[in-house]
Amino acid sequence: MVNYQILISTIVIFLGWFIVNWLNSTRDRENKLRDIKIEYLINAYRNLANSSMRKPNSEYY
Repeated sequence: MVNYQILISTIVIFLGWFIVNWLNSTRDRENKLRDIKIEYLINAYRNLANSSMRKPNSEYY
């Protein structure tokens, strides 16, 4: 005879684990994409600032 309470608890635990894992991986991908965008924008700003022939200033970096 199968104990249905243990079976249901095990299924809920595994489903919860998969859902949390999926949410974490989605969040990590979004964070990495945001970091890449920010790095790109910083590099673009630095290129624009350097091409404007102004003195480099640590205030802007």
